[in-house]
Amino acid sequence: MEEALDRLFRDGSRGGPIHTLEVGCGDGRASRLVFQHLTRACGSPAVRLCVLDIDMERLVEASHRLREDIFGGLRVIRGDMYRLPFPAEGFHFVVALNVFFWAEKQRLLAEAARVLKPEGKILICDLLPRPSETKRPLITLLMSREQVLAPPTDEH
Repeated sequence: MEEALDRLFRDGSRGGPIHTLEVGCGDGRASRLVFQHLTRACGSPAVRLCVLDIDMERLVEASHRLREDIFGGLRVIRGDMYRLPFPAEGFHFVVALNVFFWAEKQRLLAEAARVLKPEGKILICDLLPRPSETKRPLITLLMSREQVLAPPTDEH
């Protein structure tokens, strides 16, 4: 997952604040990792991280966990990942960690593409469920907004 975050944020600062949205942040444990990689790539003053989850109890946990590390650049929002409470083209990056496998994939991708800037990217990382094994496979998908919006191809 850390390698994928480094690839996502590789471009670094673009001369202004970098707006990143994490959907399904849960208790904020992974959000801390997102923030660390984002600040390393872009510099602390340039980082704006918004974490979103529908579960209020988890958001309270995330808020407590993240406020220790992230000051002015953090927003904690209760919301639905299928109806993001943000205007179109507002984020450089959207991150979905450990939610995509369980999500309605097309709805999540469409909504992520809506809030991404034209040059934006989405990162999806999920551990696949396998209850009988202790080590679960990790899937990672890094896509540009353009790739998400492209019509499907008929490759057989």
